Amino acid sequence: MTATLRVPLPRAVVVSYLVLGSFPVPDTLPVPMAAGLRVVATAPNELPVPPAPLLSASGTSAAAAAVLAEATQAWALLLRCGPGRAFAADAWVRAAALEMASRAGGALVDTAVSRAYLPCDKGADAATTADLFVFDKDPQGETTRVTTRGLARFGLPELCAEGVPAAHAPAWDALLTAVAHIVVGCLRRPGEHQPWLELPLPLTVRLADIAAGYGEVLEGEQGPGSAELALHRRTSGAGDDLLVVGAGGEELARLFGQALPAR
Repeated sequence: MTATLRVPLPRAVVVSYLVLGSFPVPDTLPVPMAAGLRVVATAPNELPVPPAPLLSASGTSAAAAAVLAEATQAWALLLRCGPGRAFAADAWVRAAALEMASRAGGALVDTAVSRAYLPCDKGADAATTADLFVFDKDPQGETTRVTTRGLARFGLPELCAEGVPAAHAPAWDALLTAVAHIVVGCLRRPGEHQPWLELPLPLTVRLADIAAGYGEVLEGEQGPGSAELALHRRTSGAGDDLLVVGAGGEELARLFGQALPAR
């Protein structure tokens, strides 16, 4: 019998985006609107916009930051749904927020990753799994602890890899992107009120999964092999909820072959 890891899911999540700009926006927008979507107009200083240093550290451009600083109009877009609908709901709400930002001469704020986007920015439409999160990296001596930030928007634990050597950091970024793509894909299968997510153990990751996480498709030869990853859930009294991903050098070498640098 195949082993599985059961990850509890919340009964509901709230998908939310902020829009700040300089022009009023009409009540109707030419985008598909999800049932139950709330659009709340307010003042820019009343929205929970992340502080400027955090926005900058998460990849917000200077142009987007300037738009936020000069905004006179603001809206919060909110949609409550079950985790099984969260991926689709996130896309709907983000599309509406981008349309509003375009009409308001403004920017969208993705509070799940603390990043602001102009409508023309790369990644603004979150077309790939990699656009849905960022990496937080905590140096610990000669290695680094890598944690995603953004998957909590779906009611999922963030992913974490510990003891990552500097030479393998790019490989681990790619590997965690693939794992995120697989986990988010599994989330889209359960019903609206499924109380948990079941992940196979070990979790098999192939180069095609990495490519898919970045919105690409591999053609022809797909690399030397696959990695069998250990997963375990870790919670703490501080409110951390993580899926810790484990793989040794041998597993990475099977996946990346000669492209994996020596430590």
